[in-house]
Amino acid sequence: MPIAFYCAKVLRNYLVRRNSRLLFEKYLSPFSFIVLCAALILLSAPWRNNFLYGQINPYLLALILYDLLRPGTRIPRGVFIGIAAGIKLTPLAIGILFLVRKEWKSIIALGVSFAGTVAAGFAVLPQQSLTYWGSVIWDPSRVGNPISSNSVAIQGILGRMTFQDGTVLKALYGTTAIALIAVIGYALWKMEQHKLYLSQVSLAILVPVFISPISWFHHAVILPIYGVRGGRFLAAGGSVAFSCGAHPVLSVLCPEFPHVG
Repeated sequence: MPIAFYCAKVLRNYLVRRNSRLLFEKYLSPFSFIVLCAALILLSAPWRNNFLYGQINPYLLALILYDLLRPGTRIPRGVFIGIAAGIKLTPLAIGILFLVRKEWKSIIALGVSFAGTVAAGFAVLPQQSLTYWGSVIWDPSRVGNPISSNSVAIQGILGRMTFQDGTVLKALYGTTAIALIAVIGYALWKMEQHKLYLSQVSLAILVPVFISPISWFHHAVILPIYGVRGGRFLAAGGSVAFSCGAHPVLSVLCPEFPHVG
């Protein structure tokens, strides 16, 4: 609940800074509006399933959002994303955002903090760490069938579309992943030009969901504050709408919903 509240607060603050008109703003206090948005986030399928399965993805999201949206301090951006990646490897892919922004210090900070978590793991659990980094990490089937109908990663989608597996699927997966990263990199660059920072952050957070060997829908906890519609990138709770059937609610809460970045 506190993490959903934090995400909702980020959403409202962003909409206010973008001068977006929020319906009911005359009747709802800022706190009430945040509570309402938090409720919609908690109703979304990715968040419901995280609580159902006892997953940590919302907590990792909080670390990542905090790192990317906090005011500048002596602690460089990337440190908390590196810690999140030490807990679960996939946040490393968010480094593409720092690459697009040419924030070399953040890239170094991410790498150093991630390496620190790996070193801590070897110090505390040396044998288990050696097993994980030596063999387990290279076997995506440890968490399920990569072409399972429940996987939303591009490898699973390609496997189901082409009925291929093995070497052919890996070649398709690698080629598509590189092309997708290039397209997303270009989109992030365009967002940087138009100062669509929350949209940029949200899309970057989705990168590991797309390119991981296997991903489940509940991994995409950023969806409640991100949506794509009509070629415009949004950061207004878009996919809460689609994942829990609440699009009319979001459209009512913010009439400018389809047009805010």
